[in-house]
Amino acid sequence: NNKLKSQTRFFYAHSDNDFRFENHDIVDSVDLETGEKYYPRMKNRDAWFTYYGILQELHYRPGKKDFISMSFWGQESSRSIPMLSTSESGPDNNINRQVDNSLRGQVSYRHYGEKYTLKIFTGLNSMDLSYKLRNRISDEFYLLAIDSKSKTSSLYNKLDLQFPVSDGLRLELSAGADFHRVESLERIMILGYNKSRMQSHVSGSVFKTWNSRWNSSLRLGTELIGKEFAYPVLHSGTEFHILPDDKLYLKIALASNSKYPSLNDLYYQPGGNTELKTERSMDQ
Repeated sequence: NNKLKSQTRFFYAHSDNDFRFENHDIVDSVDLETGEKYYPRMKNRDAWFTYYGILQELHYRPGKKDFISMSFWGQESSRSIPMLSTSESGPDNNINRQVDNSLRGQVSYRHYGEKYTLKIFTGLNSMDLSYKLRNRISDEFYLLAIDSKSKTSSLYNKLDLQFPVSDGLRLELSAGADFHRVESLERIMILGYNKSRMQSHVSGSVFKTWNSRWNSSLRLGTELIGKEFAYPVLHSGTEFHILPDDKLYLKIALASNSKYPSLNDLYYQPGGNTELKTERSMDQ
């Protein structure tokens, strides 16, 4: 009806993925007189994949100034990872299997007032991944060489408030808090980590329209990564349209930014480095 809308989608896909190809990574034979190489015609084996899931959206408008939106996405996928094209060991010597389960959901609320606009968003992203590699030792049994499982979860929350101050002048305040967690374990070599981190941010922006051809903006913000305050983030820019319809315009911008190492950058095994420092940049 004029207030409520719902959309539901189910999906499923499968492919044997067993196409034939000429393998240029393996030389079958060489003509000794001409030097021409002959490559075998092979079949891409054991590379099937299957995935299925559901997508649900719900939109509700309780009044002319309010809008609520909810969405949910759940998916499960499984796949067999084929051998490298350089392998000449034959089929079924290595069995690679990967299973992914993902769950995503979000809720947003928007209110359009006479003097301000309010936007609130919260979202969840969760994924479980399982990977196993079995190598054939003899014709009788396979040896489990890799048994890896990982789970990642992220919760996002954001609030935006926009309101005009005067004709051509608009302010925007933004704040948010995100939570991330990773649990990873490889059971054969006993490698992995279990870490979490909270990231909060707050910023303020000013937008000024001087006339139909000239506008400027200024944004200043900062983040809190765990218990450490981030370097301030600054973005200042102005844009002047020399000719109408965006045919020719002049744009000047100055910005600073910071990139903090992710949980995988710090703790992933092997390769993580807890001594990594923050990257800082200045763009013009």
